[in-house]
Amino acid sequence: MIFIMLDDSHLGIVVGDVSDKGVPAALFMSMTYSLVRAEASRNVSPAQTLQAANRHLLAMDVSAMFVTALYGILDCATGEFTYARAGHPFPLVLDHAAQPVESGTGLGQPLGLIDDPVLDVRTVAIPPGGSMLVFSDGLAESQRRARG
Repeated sequence: MIFIMLDDSHLGIVVGDVSDKGVPAALFMSMTYSLVRAEASRNVSPAQTLQAANRHLLAMDVSAMFVTALYGILDCATGEFTYARAGHPFPLVLDHAAQPVESGTGLGQPLGLIDDPVLDVRTVAIPPGGSMLVFSDGLAESQRRARG
């Protein structure tokens, strides 16, 4: 996960997960984070940023790997989080009583596979006193492994 200070009141948040394991996958994820960071300064929306990063990944022609990603912009003044999901799990938003806030359902296709992936674009308001958790499916995978 990386954080990108876009200006005094907007924070970019990126989380992703590569389809493979090991050093090549770690390098691919690092490259993806770098691309998103670079594109975040040029693009207004999270969807435009992920689409631009996808174009770069396809140009590198690393056909054995793809990445799921979530990139969003948190408005620190209002608590609104506008994000685009590329096959990545939804953020978990909780209210002041630690109850989940409905985040909806939607599709999103991973980056690095096709020219124009469908992205799930949403805005969610983090309620006053609430919180948000962004994570990768590695969290669920580790729980499954622990249960055997």
